Amino acid sequence: MAHAVEVRLPFLDHRLVMFAFRLDSWWKLRGAYTKVVLREAMRGRIAEPIRQRATKFGFPTSVNDWFRGRLYDRCRDVLASRAVRESGVWNLPELDRALTNHKNGVENLGNQLFDVVQFTSWHSLSRPGATPVSNPRINTPVTLPAFR
Repeated sequence: MAHAVEVRLPFLDHRLVMFAFRLDSWWKLRGAYTKVVLREAMRGRIAEPIRQRATKFGFPTSVNDWFRGRLYDRCRDVLASRAVRESGVWNLPELDRALTNHKNGVENLGNQLFDVVQFTSWHSLSRPGATPVSNPRINTPVTLPAFR
């Protein structure tokens, strides 16, 4: 794109995801290195300093500030949604603790909270017959599922 940042997920093909789930953790994490199998597959195809770089560069956002400020209510709404409560995936008290600690500046958990919000939103839209995550207005504290 000429005047924007483009984000793609080239490795989100379901066959590749299922393959990755079956791999032993040794092929995924090794010391400071992540995506070991991908790094090995790229040997000789990309520059060694890039292939061997242990630090990951992503697309930086202000999610920590957003989830403390203008997007706090939206994040809380998603985390308190029926989809999250009924999924059985999340540890609700841990999510509640994480959101509270993030809001109060005790911990910077915006990226982790964003991952939960993003996954929940995607999952609620991707299941056949699923109802998208609602946007309830919540005025009282709620207990939320936890992430690991």
